[in-house]
Amino acid sequence: MQLHLCGLPLKLHRRLKEESLDWENALPEPHRLLVTPINSPSPRPFKRAEVDEIRSAVGEGFTHIALLGTRDWKAVADGLEFDCRVHTLRIQVDYHSMAWEDVRAALREIVDLDTEWKDRVAPTDLRHQLLLPPTFFSTDRQTRNFWKSCDVYSKGQIESAADLLRLVDRVHRKRSDGERVWVDARRLEYSVDPSLHSRANEERGGGALYRFCFPLPQGFHFDVRSHDGKRFEARIGDRMRKVDYVNVTPWGHVRG
Repeated sequence: MQLHLCGLPLKLHRRLKEESLDWENALPEPHRLLVTPINSPSPRPFKRAEVDEIRSAVGEGFTHIALLGTRDWKAVADGLEFDCRVHTLRIQVDYHSMAWEDVRAALREIVDLDTEWKDRVAPTDLRHQLLLPPTFFSTDRQTRNFWKSCDVYSKGQIESAADLLRLVDRVHRKRSDGERVWVDARRLEYSVDPSLHSRANEERGGGALYRFCFPLPQGFHFDVRSHDGKRFEARIGDRMRKVDYVNVTPWGHVRG
C-alpha cells in the first residue's frame, strides 16, 4: 500500500520530519509513505496546484490518501471518489500540540483498516463488479448504488460491503454464449474488451489510472450490448442515440 499524507503546514511538516528521523519506520513494511506539505503556517483549503499534486501522486500509485483536517477535505474526496481511499487524520489534539507519535499511530490505523478493506472488498481482477460504471450500469432495488456502499471507512461496515458484493454477483452475473458477463437491470450485457482500445485523456498524458485503488491497464473498458441483440439507446456526448453496442469505461465515458 502506498499512503500519501497531505496538508501538513510547512512548519509542522519540518518538525514532524525531524521527530520521525525523516519518516523512518512511519509504516510497517512493505507499505510506503509520501508526505507533501502545504506552504502555510496553519491548515487551510487546498489550492488547485496542491490538488493537482495529489492527483499526480495517484498516477504513481499513491491511492491511499490521508489529509490533515481541512475545510475542503470533502472536495478532495469527491474528486477522487471510487478511485482512491481518502481519509482525514483522527488526532484529538490541535496541530500545534501534534507529536510524531500521534501522527504515526493515526497513519497505522489507516493502513490497518485499508488492508482489511483491500483483502475483502477491493477489486482483485478486471472482472470485478466494482469496476462497472456507476453512471451507466443500471442496478435493481437490492443492489442500488452498491459502489457507494462498498466505499466504507470503518471495520464494522466491511462485512456488509462484502455481503453486498456477493449479492451483486448473484443478481447481475450471468452466462451468455459460454461467457460470464455482467447484466444490468435493462438487460444490457457488460463484457471486458481484451483489445483495450478505448484510451482516456489521463492515459494519453502518461498517467496510470486506478479504480477502488486497483490499477487498470490502458484502454480498459466494457463492451456493452443488449441481451437480445436489439438496438438500445445510449447517451454519447450530449445526444441520445440508437446503437448496436457501446464501449463504456469504469467512469461512464461512452463511445459508440
